[in-house]
Amino acid sequence: MKHSYTKVSMYMECPAKKRYRYDERLPTTVSSAAARGTEYHARLESAINGSPPDDEFSFYNSYIGQLRTLGAKPEFAFALRRDWTVTNWDADDVWILGKADVWVPGQPLAHVQDWKTGKVYDSHEKQGEFYAMSLFSYVPEAREVKATFIYTDLKKSREWTYHRDMLDSLRSRWTARIERMERDTACAPTPSYTCRRCPFSKFKGGPCIF
Repeated sequence: MKHSYTKVSMYMECPAKKRYRYDERLPTTVSSAAARGTEYHARLESAINGSPPDDEFSFYNSYIGQLRTLGAKPEFAFALRRDWTVTNWDADDVWILGKADVWVPGQPLAHVQDWKTGKVYDSHEKQGEFYAMSLFSYVPEAREVKATFIYTDLKKSREWTYHRDMLDSLRSRWTARIERMERDTACAPTPSYTCRRCPFSKFKGGPCIF
């Protein structure tokens, strides 16, 4: 069974939302924000690979150049087994799959980045934790992985640094979360203020009772 951060975080928000999206595979409409995000990340990847940055990234031209010099890898795909060791994306033993917007493998400090067009959300810290924890497996000699979130519309950034001596605790925590999701066959809804924007809610004409 393969999992991603999006899937796990969706389950943590509402198990039923995860069930509708990943288990029942109900269709959803692509929002204008999501469509913009897809196109935005394609242009970011192109800029880091050497194309001239367009106007949206003009504020970050110099920084993108620095990332290029450091050997940054845009849209870096990672795949891990259940024991958090590296495997191939299409291998039979994949447990975790993900793509980092920007990955700078380094020693003693590696750096993972997520570039966003929208607002700052508290949940981004958990995302950074998950990506840093996962990518430690790709840099066995690194002592730290820094997770940075760059909000280009706001021209702001947030960052957290994770140390290798935190790794066992982080892996244990996330393994427990994922295995709890795997055991949950009911995936009952957990109503909250987020229901009104959920594509599966009754407010949106979806199958959920909330």
